[in-house]
Amino acid sequence: NGIFRPLYVPVNPDRSFSGVCLAESFADLYQKDTAIDTGLIPCADGGTALSQWEPGEVLYDHAVMMTSLALRSSTLAGILWHQGETDACHNATRDGHYANLSGLVQSVRDTFSAPELPFVAGDFVHHWRDENAAVCAPVLQAIRDVCADIGHAAFVETDGLKSNWQELGDIRQDPI
Repeated sequence: NGIFRPLYVPVNPDRSFSGVCLAESFADLYQKDTAIDTGLIPCADGGTALSQWEPGEVLYDHAVMMTSLALRSSTLAGILWHQGETDACHNATRDGHYANLSGLVQSVRDTFSAPELPFVAGDFVHHWRDENAAVCAPVLQAIRDVCADIGHAAFVETDGLKSNWQELGDIRQDPI
């Protein structure tokens, strides 16, 4: 509803198995390091493909709407991005994923007239990435390359990070 509220976990309860994510620890550390009040605009939708985040698609439009509401009382400081497993499972190519992701970041920067808006992308959870190395490699390479090429971007490694399923046990449920 456009009002910032105190952080609660999970920040974005988009799935029954949602849990701690990159955004929570990032916001906490950023606020501690800078002493700047830090808010999150949760727009994630787990299990979605990058094509669902293109301008004109519901997820992109929702993120823009939520960000526009937040900008009434705050400043946009960056994009936290953790997506790609679905694309990897559907054999996305490095070049295709690179083009789509770099285009998405450029669209967001253009939409908000913020050409230097920071973009921080997270690696896949290492146990899943390692078990699915052949399908993960092209997508992860694309994400790393986008971060290296577009400026004002960083890639966050996940080595040693446990997934929510490892922490909580496998509590996934099939959708109704």
